[in-house]
Amino acid sequence: MDTFWRTIIWQQYTKDELQSYLDHCRQKCQATLEALTDEKARQRCEFSWGEVSFAELLLYTMRHVQEHAAQLNLILGQKVGSAPGWVARAQRS
Repeated sequence: MDTFWRTIIWQQYTKDELQSYLDHCRQKCQATLEALTDEKARQRCEFSWGEVSFAELLLYTMRHVQEHAAQLNLILGQKVGSAPGWVARAQRS
């Protein structure tokens, strides 16, 4: 692993930095979904591993984020002894 990724992975972030990044991500997600048209949803996206529609890519990304959330909950449970409960729906900000 190169120095760049070691720095990113091991950098410690403040609660305010994490909250700011979360707010940015929520705004970006909301804007993407609000602007989604049928045409955009059907748009093909090519990657080295295959081709999917933009709608499929959104679903894939959501599952990927859920996987990381589960990993973080596992680590919190192991290290701290507790982890947040399941959140079925995001709160509107």
